[in-house]
Amino acid sequence: MVRVITRRGLTAIREGREQVGMPKKPILLDSGSTADFSGRAAREFPASPIETTINGRKYTFRNGYNKTLLRLLREEGMLTGTKEGCAEGECGACTVFLDGQAVMSCLVPAPRAHGAEIVTVEGLADLTPSLSPSGEGRLHPVQEKFIEYGAVQCGYCIPGFIMSGAKLLEEKANPTEYEVEQAITGNLCRCTGYYKIVKAIEEAANSKP
Repeated sequence: MVRVITRRGLTAIREGREQVGMPKKPILLDSGSTADFSGRAAREFPASPIETTINGRKYTFRNGYNKTLLRLLREEGMLTGTKEGCAEGECGACTVFLDGQAVMSCLVPAPRAHGAEIVTVEGLADLTPSLSPSGEGRLHPVQEKFIEYGAVQCGYCIPGFIMSGAKLLEEKANPTEYEVEQAITGNLCRCTGYYKIVKAIEEAANSKP
């Protein structure tokens, strides 16, 4: 297998085809905001607490500095919507937004949360302005379409898919099917054929106000 792959790669380079099949503008799952680290004081953990903002709410963590961001959110912040699947950055179940970028929180050291803006699946609905007279929030369009199209089976991986889909719609207002597929390449589902997931994200883009 190594021999075949190496031969194919070298042949493509020789023939000038190494970019064939690669997207010209790849999906980055980044809303384009740039984090400002200039105002963040140097910290020594555990002497100093981790002070962060999660879903618009201020948190101060005096424990968990030696954990991953995933474990910090789940065990210290009690935000259990973010799931641990592989714990090695392969499945995407733990996807959250960190300073505007979709990241796999199992790979991020907890102290990176200091001074950061974090959004988890619990806070995703709050990003959509309320349309009801009562002032209550409503689900994010991606969440609504996942329900409508039944894009859930066991549900374990779905928070990660929803986060990736929501970030895609921030990056691309009207993504193509291929761009949707690019956006979820970091998310694995062991139950489905992905058809309903892709369809739900596409329809969420069409339903945005």
